[in-house]
Amino acid sequence: GMGGFLGSLLLGALADPAECGEGGSSAPAWCANPGTVTRSSTQFGKQVVATVFCAAYSFLATFLMLHAINVIMPLRPHDDSVRNGLDLHEHGQEAYNTASRPYPKPPSETLPCASTE
Repeated sequence: GMGGFLGSLLLGALADPAECGEGGSSAPAWCANPGTVTRSSTQFGKQVVATVFCAAYSFLATFLMLHAINVIMPLRPHDDSVRNGLDLHEHGQEAYNTASRPYPKPPSETLPCASTE
Protein backbone atom coordinates (compact mmCIF):
# COMPACT_ATOMS: atom_id res chain seq x y z
CA GLY A 1 0.00 0.00 0.00
CA MET A 2 0.95 3.56 0.57
CA GLY A 3 3.27 2.67 3.48
CA GLY A 4 5.39 0.48 1.24
CA PHE A 5 5.35 3.06 -1.54
CA LEU A 6 6.46 5.85 0.78
CA GLY A 7 9.00 3.62 2.54
CA SER A 8 10.60 2.65 -0.77
CA LEU A 9 10.91 6.29 -1.80
CA LEU A 10 12.28 7.42 1.55
CA LEU A 11 14.91 4.67 1.51
CA GLY A 12 16.75 6.60 -1.20
CA ALA A 13 16.27 9.94 0.56
CA LEU A 14 16.99 8.98 4.18
CA ALA A 15 19.68 6.29 3.83
CA ASP A 16 23.11 6.67 5.41
CA PRO A 17 25.34 9.38 3.88
CA ALA A 18 28.21 8.57 1.51
CA GLU A 19 30.87 8.25 4.25
CA CYS A 20 29.04 5.12 5.50
CA GLY A 21 29.33 3.45 2.10
CA GLU A 22 32.82 2.03 2.53
CA GLY A 23 31.75 -0.37 5.25
CA GLY A 24 34.10 -2.27 7.52
CA SER A 25 35.93 -0.56 10.36
CA SER A 26 36.52 2.69 8.40
CA ALA A 27 32.82 3.70 8.61
CA PRO A 28 31.82 6.05 11.45
CA ALA A 29 30.21 4.41 14.49
CA TRP A 30 26.90 6.28 14.00
CA CYS A 31 26.21 4.61 10.59
CA ALA A 32 23.08 2.44 10.72
CA ASN A 33 24.08 -0.01 7.96
CA PRO A 34 27.67 0.56 6.83
CA GLY A 35 28.53 -0.76 3.40
CA THR A 36 24.94 -0.86 2.12
CA VAL A 37 22.74 1.71 0.36
CA THR A 38 23.85 5.32 0.69
CA ARG A 39 21.72 8.39 0.13
CA SER A 40 22.19 10.21 -3.16
CA SER A 41 20.12 11.63 -5.97
CA THR A 42 21.06 8.60 -8.07
CA GLN A 43 19.77 6.20 -5.41
CA PHE A 44 16.60 8.27 -4.94
CA GLY A 45 16.03 8.19 -8.72
CA LYS A 46 16.42 4.40 -8.75
CA GLN A 47 13.94 4.12 -5.88
CA VAL A 48 11.41 6.34 -7.69
CA VAL A 49 11.66 4.33 -10.92
CA ALA A 50 11.37 0.98 -9.11
CA THR A 51 8.46 2.12 -6.94
CA VAL A 52 6.48 3.59 -9.83
CA PHE A 53 7.12 0.44 -11.89
CA CYS A 54 5.83 -1.77 -9.05
CA ALA A 55 2.73 0.41 -8.63
CA ALA A 56 2.00 0.33 -12.37
CA TYR A 57 2.54 -3.43 -12.51
CA SER A 58 0.20 -3.98 -9.55
CA PHE A 59 -2.47 -1.78 -11.11
CA LEU A 60 -2.24 -3.54 -14.46
CA ALA A 61 -2.25 -7.05 -12.95
CA THR A 62 -5.25 -6.22 -10.74
CA PHE A 63 -7.12 -4.64 -13.67
CA LEU A 64 -6.54 -7.70 -15.86
CA MET A 65 -7.60 -10.13 -13.12
CA LEU A 66 -10.77 -8.18 -12.37
CA HIS A 67 -11.57 -7.98 -16.08
CA ALA A 68 -11.12 -11.76 -16.43
CA ILE A 69 -13.36 -12.40 -13.42
CA ASN A 70 -15.95 -9.96 -14.80
CA VAL A 71 -16.08 -11.95 -18.06
CA ILE A 72 -16.88 -15.14 -16.15
CA MET A 73 -19.17 -13.63 -13.52
CA PRO A 74 -20.25 -9.98 -13.27
CA LEU A 75 -18.68 -8.02 -10.42
CA ARG A 76 -21.32 -5.29 -10.39
CA PRO A 77 -24.86 -6.14 -9.22
CA HIS A 78 -27.84 -5.46 -11.49
CA ASP A 79 -29.26 -1.94 -11.40
CA ASP A 80 -32.68 -3.08 -10.15
CA SER A 81 -31.14 -4.84 -7.12
CA VAL A 82 -29.13 -1.70 -6.32
CA ARG A 83 -32.24 0.44 -6.61
CA ASN A 84 -34.27 -1.86 -4.35
CA GLY A 85 -31.45 -2.28 -1.85
CA LEU A 86 -28.59 -4.73 -1.87
CA ASP A 87 -29.29 -5.94 1.66
CA LEU A 88 -32.72 -7.14 0.65
CA HIS A 89 -31.47 -8.65 -2.62
CA GLU A 90 -28.35 -10.35 -1.27
CA HIS A 91 -29.45 -11.33 2.25
CA GLY A 92 -33.24 -11.27 2.09
CA GLN A 93 -33.60 -8.70 4.87
CA GLU A 94 -33.23 -4.99 5.58
CA ALA A 95 -30.14 -3.81 7.40
CA TYR A 96 -31.57 -0.60 8.86
CA ASN A 97 -34.90 0.23 10.44
CA THR A 98 -35.96 3.60 9.04
CA ALA A 99 -39.32 5.34 8.77
CA SER A 100 -39.46 4.66 5.03
CA ARG A 101 -38.39 1.01 5.47
CA PRO A 102 -39.55 -0.34 8.85
CA TYR A 103 -38.76 -3.85 9.97
CA PRO A 104 -41.48 -6.36 9.05
CA LYS A 105 -43.98 -7.16 11.80
CA PRO A 106 -43.43 -10.55 13.46
CA PRO A 107 -46.13 -13.16 12.96
CA SER A 108 -48.98 -12.83 15.46
CA GLU A 109 -49.48 -16.55 15.93
CA THR A 110 -48.31 -18.17 19.17
CA LEU A 111 -45.39 -20.53 18.94
CA PRO A 112 -46.00 -24.09 20.23
CA CYS A 113 -43.16 -23.94 22.73
CA ALA A 114 -44.46 -20.69 24.23
CA SER A 115 -47.80 -22.04 25.46
CA THR A 116 -48.66 -21.64 29.15
CA GLU A 117 -50.51 -24.95 29.63
